[in-house]
Amino acid sequence: MDETTGQLLPVDRVGEVVVRGPNVMREYENNPEANARGFSNGWFRTGDQGVLDADGYLRLTGRLKEVIIARAKRSHRWRSKRCCWSTPRCGTPWCSRSPTG
Repeated sequence: MDETTGQLLPVDRVGEVVVRGPNVMREYENNPEANARGFSNGWFRTGDQGVLDADGYLRLTGRLKEVIIARAKRSHRWRSKRCCWSTPRCGTPWCSRSPTG
């Protein structure tokens, strides 16, 4: 997604990674301000930067948000070495940590 216009980008263009589906939350409870920042046209804005190739594989290229929240714990972006999806169109995510933390 284009970070400034909120429009979905064509294949092979770098932009913000957005997701939606039955397994993605629909809103922040009782927090309209967070909903306005975190969603665009029904898409959840992950805060990651990436590019989707012609085969449907997502390659993460950076991080737009400073903090990643996973399992209700905050992790700053410099602690995560890389994240990627193992299958086309958002498969199972996995993360690995840098040995230096």
